[in-house]
Amino acid sequence: MISPLVKKIIQALLFFIGITLFIFVIQAVGFERLSVIFQALAGWGWLVFFIYPFMSFWDALGWRVLFDPEWNSKINIRQLYLIRLAGEAVNNITPFIDVAGEFLKVVLVEKRLGVSKKGAAAAGIMSRSALLFAEIIFVVGGLAFASSVPGIPTGLRITLFSGFLICLVCAGLLIRTQKRGLFVSLIAFFERFGVDPNMFNRFHTSLRVVDEEIARFYSHESRRLWLAIGCHLLGWISGGIEVFFMLRILGVEATLFESVILESLIQLMRTASFYIPGNLGVQEGALAFILGIMGVHPSLGVALSLLKRARQVIWTAVGFFIWGIFQLREFTSSNASAKA
Repeated sequence: MISPLVKKIIQALLFFIGITLFIFVIQAVGFERLSVIFQALAGWGWLVFFIYPFMSFWDALGWRVLFDPEWNSKINIRQLYLIRLAGEAVNNITPFIDVAGEFLKVVLVEKRLGVSKKGAAAAGIMSRSALLFAEIIFVVGGLAFASSVPGIPTGLRITLFSGFLICLVCAGLLIRTQKRGLFVSLIAFFERFGVDPNMFNRFHTSLRVVDEEIARFYSHESRRLWLAIGCHLLGWISGGIEVFFMLRILGVEATLFESVILESLIQLMRTASFYIPGNLGVQEGALAFILGIMGVHPSLGVALSLLKRARQVIWTAVGFFIWGIFQLREFTSSNASAKA
């Protein structure tokens, strides 16, 4: 088992690598060329940052579909949407894997919507799974179209096809694991690395119940799962619309179809570089390379990446503000109850 000190050293090292790569890409492109970003945001260009709420709506809707019918009457889509924004804000600052925000979502759904912890956890896990399945479909479609474009180097075509196969294998493994019991499988996995299984004992009953709920969902609720995947897929496609408008304000004449394909490749790069905090440097370098292949100056690929990062910073701040409002209301409510 890796000690906490070693984990921190690894995290710091990967962060340093990401920062170094990021600075290298920025310097290679040139600060003068990146001034196009500030020109793009002049006038009405800043409105491009408000496409994200539309993208998030589809994810909130896909999440709502997955709650058990007994809880549907308690689910307020507006509240669920705000909870998702708060949870994703936490995910955005979590290194490596988006986990902390998912726990926050479960807690907020239980407290604010009155859903049981089991129901909130099961819906949250299935929503994350549906989001991943939709992402795989989105990425696989993008890879299929990108690899068929004439003139792509053979090495890149092989890389794209390999990514296509890896995505399909990951989807199959996730489905198999969830049907067998996600938490049971994870506990068995951790045991192999010397983690004491007794640390999971206090969660055993609830985790087993959540596993049973997920298995039941696959057996009897597949229609709702596909509906949720469809909603999340629309969310991913909406990301392509965001890329389309970002490219337009940067002066790049790309079609909507090309923008959607580009967004699918961006998501693949982000997933592949999950071990680099914030995908620093990797996203910028890859976009510079891809837009270079498209005949666009690499600096505009870096500019596109920085626009997406600026949007992420803005909506992360909004998410934390929403979470703060939730905390304030809970504090006020508990004080009022104590006085009564």
